[in-house]
Amino acid sequence: MPRKIIVAVSDLFVQSRVLQIAHSQSIDVEVLAPPLNLPKSSGQRLVILDLDSSDYDPYQVARELKTLAGPPVLFGFYPHVRADLKHRAEQAGFDHVVTNRELVPRLARLLEEWKNESR
Repeated sequence: MPRKIIVAVSDLFVQSRVLQIAHSQSIDVEVLAPPLNLPKSSGQRLVILDLDSSDYDPYQVARELKTLAGPPVLFGFYPHVRADLKHRAEQAGFDHVVTNRELVPRLARLLEEWKNESR
């Protein structure tokens, strides 16, 4: 299970939902605002990126993070009307790509699975 989730999302509603899910699983969350000062080592982190962000390039961020030793798990979300973003995210190496609507249930399920694996 990741020790920390990094959230690079400007939408306050999404931030609050991610914080709520993570705290219910006793996981620390770090919210980053642009410009993103991402860690140089991952240490089992989960990074959540908004694939439709105009504040930063989530695909470049993903490529940079994937070069780290022990890269973090990348979780991207996008508006359902922008299916092209899903394809770009998969090419950039995202581990999980979901629509905005799927974000909360899929993240909750992923964290629960990780919690059960660590028992």
